[in-house]
Order: sequence, then C-alpha cells, then structure tokens
Amino acid sequence: MIHGVSAGAGSVGTHLTAYGGRDDKLFVGAIGQAPFFPCQNDISQSEWQFDRFASAVGCSNVSNQLACLRAQNLSTLQAANIPSPFPGQTITPLFYYLPVIDGDLIQEAPILQFERGKHIKVPLLVGDTTNEGSAFAANVSTPAEVSSFLAANCPRLPASALEEANKLYPLMSPLPRHAVYFPSASAATGESTFICPGLLMSESLSRGQHSKVWNYRFDVSTVEETAAGLGVPHTFDTPAIFGPHYQGPAVAASLSVQPFTTYNAPIVPIEMNYYISFVRTLNPNTFRAKDAPIWEPFEGKNGQQRLLFEINGTTMEAVPKAQQERCDFWYSLAEIDGE
Repeated sequence: MIHGVSAGAGSVGTHLTAYGGRDDKLFVGAIGQAPFFPCQNDISQSEWQFDRFASAVGCSNVSNQLACLRAQNLSTLQAANIPSPFPGQTITPLFYYLPVIDGDLIQEAPILQFERGKHIKVPLLVGDTTNEGSAFAANVSTPAEVSSFLAANCPRLPASALEEANKLYPLMSPLPRHAVYFPSASAATGESTFICPGLLMSESLSRGQHSKVWNYRFDVSTVEETAAGLGVPHTFDTPAIFGPHYQGPAVAASLSVQPFTTYNAPIVPIEMNYYISFVRTLNPNTFRAKDAPIWEPFEGKNGQQRLLFEINGTTMEAVPKAQQERCDFWYSLAEIDGE
C-alpha cells in the first residue's frame, strides 16, 4: 500500500502513471491525501532553470557544467538557489521546482494520462479538504490580479483561459482578514491543483474496477482557521488520520492540532478507522468505526459521490455538477499545460 499527502499524494499519482502506466506489481493499493498536480513543464521548458542556476554559481562557460556544480561548496549552492518568476512573468510562482515531463518516467502530463487510462488499476482512496487553496492563494483585490496569480504559476495559460477562469470564479462571499477576490483565487487554486485532480483520479481508476475507489471531502475546521478566513485548509485532516500527536512535528507546527483533542475529537476515530481499514483490507468499510456510515464507492448508482467528513454528521454527498463543470474546464487545459 502506498500513501502520500500533498506533494506525496502527487507522487502517488506519478507512481500510478509511471512509465505510461506500466504495472510492475510494486503495490496493491494507493491513498492520495490532497493530491498535488501543478502545471508541469517538459525538459526543454525547464532548461532555463538549470541555465539560471549554473550562471548564478559561475558554471555557465565551462565544458562540464555538472562537474562544475558538484565542485561548489554548499553555501555557494544555497545562495544561488533563489526562485524567480517564470519567463514572461513578473510574479514568483508558488512552486519553483516541479516534476518534469521527461518522456520516460513521466511520459506526459499526469492529467492526460489519467484521462486516457494510462495508469495502474488498484483500489484507491483519495480526498481533499473543502478549502484546499486557502493556504496558497494570493490575497488579491481584482479579477486582473487573480489572472496574474494564475499565470505566474502556469505561464502557458492563454488569455482566453484566464478570462474563463474569472467567469467560473467570480466575486464570492468575503472572508475575514482577506481582500475581496481572495476567495476566488483560493477556490481556483484549490480546485485546479488538488480537488479536480483527485476527482479525475477517482473517475479514471473506477473504470473497469467499480466499487474499488473511494473519494472524500473533509469539512472540519477550527475556530482559529475560520476566524483567519482559511476555512478547512490543505491537509487539515492529517491529525484525524494519524492522531493529534502522531503526525510529526513539522505538520503539528502548521496545523491547529489542539482542537482535535477537544471539540474536533469525534472526527478522529471516524477518519482514522476508515484509513486503517483500507490499508488492511483494501476497503474502508471493513473495520470502520462504530456507527460510522457505509462509505459508498465513488462510481456508484448515484454517479460521482464522496464521503463528507463533518462533526457528528459524516455522510455521503454527490459531487456538485457545478464543481464537475469547473473541473472539466481545468482538464481541458491539460494539453496546453503538458505538451
């Protein structure tokens, strides 16, 4: 069983699609907790990063650049390792170094591979929080600033796509401590980079292996995160999966763990036991917590459905049609992003 969270869940996606979906029987199931699928470049589109870094450490005009780089001391390399805007952009992206489409391990954009069924088929459990983008989105005030933020992170998006994104994510209800278009930027970031890829993974892996894919949305926040206008941020269910004191110091420092020992404590055995059950039996229901509802598969008789984690109200919900339509928009851009 393989499991990953955030970039690790993106790695799970890469494992599923590696070498065009070649199955070397290395694992029997997969868990993607908030799968991270950013815009990805191929080798030629990434070469400028190497050239820029080599130049910064004085290794441009040499016959063997790698040997030159390896000969530098650590402080020199660290001083040169500073992100910059992508070519043609003025804003530094959120994520500077990303997996590169090399035509071998990553043969094309992962979104395209999932759309085309070029992946291993194993039982899958995948899910996200309600507000995946709130920890990453720029605090913007206008639609133009939303476009600039999106373009900074995916510079090959055409102007027409940025205009359509502004229509799909118009002015929304305001959030505390944030500018008026932050909710729009947050929703666009969360769906394009995390939620929609998770839904696509679910849909694609459910083809031909019905009742073996389970998707969820975690909607349990804290007083502090709500007051900060962040809702239910990225990876916020980690304390419920591993336990409030067992998710590692780095995660603990970035999450409001204490509420999961008090008013959010009821959600811990619910989510934890689903996860444990899936790891043990490839089915989250076998050893689910007492009184926890049956977790219906993603592609059931009601179509796209997922489990909604809420305090004292965990239940199944349909994936909203509007969200599916916004995801279809992001999927349609994969050709631009990945080729």
